[in-house]
Amino acid sequence: MEVYVDDILAKSKKEEDYEKILRKLFERIHNFLLKLNLVKCSFGVRIEKLLGFVVSSQGIEVDLNKVRAIHEISTPETKKEVRIFLGRLN
Repeated sequence: MEVYVDDILAKSKKEEDYEKILRKLFERIHNFLLKLNLVKCSFGVRIEKLLGFVVSSQGIEVDLNKVRAIHEISTPETKKEVRIFLGRLN
């Protein structure tokens, strides 16, 4: 399991271990009186976008759509364009 601020990623190398991991996660959520937003939950997915990265059985990779968007931004030439560019990066 990996936790980042309010995101939880439960993963396993073996499919049969996944159910055990989820049960343990749900027990802890219940014990600490936490709540999940089911609209934001995904279960049993093999590839998921999380925090701007693509998480899969192959590991964590950069989202190519994010990289493409950065490459398509024209080079800023004035102070105003630099401010706009930095605003887009944020």
